[in-house]
Amino acid sequence: AGNSVSALNYQFKLSDLPSGYNQVRLVLVENSGLETAFIPLSISCWEVVNDLKAIIFPNPSTGKINIQLQSPGVGNAKILVFNSVGQNVAQLEQEVEENTELKMDLSGLPSGLYKVQITHLKDGEYRQKSYSIAIR
Repeated sequence: AGNSVSALNYQFKLSDLPSGYNQVRLVLVENSGLETAFIPLSISCWEVVNDLKAIIFPNPSTGKINIQLQSPGVGNAKILVFNSVGQNVAQLEQEVEENTELKMDLSGLPSGLYKVQITHLKDGEYRQKSYSIAIR
């Protein structure tokens, strides 16, 4: 703001954007009325439906896990694994069919609790669900 030399962080909430890819342009309006327009930003907006069903086994595990996606249909699945402090420690992305079983080897991770976030994209609609697993 003004003549500040320190970085400032702003948050914006964009509502009522259509699903898909959009472009937004930020315009800075100073107290004097002077406007500065920035280059457009490309953003993707997809509705997330939280009805994805999956079974992860064995749980607890020694590191090798199976993930059975329950009839999500043909699409793209992305699996993210987060440790207890929220760091992404493993991921897998692949095209899937109906009732697909994915395998992940997490045996290199230390023992502990992990969050497995599964996202499935089909026909512009995201389905997402998170599960907890224990590695021993």
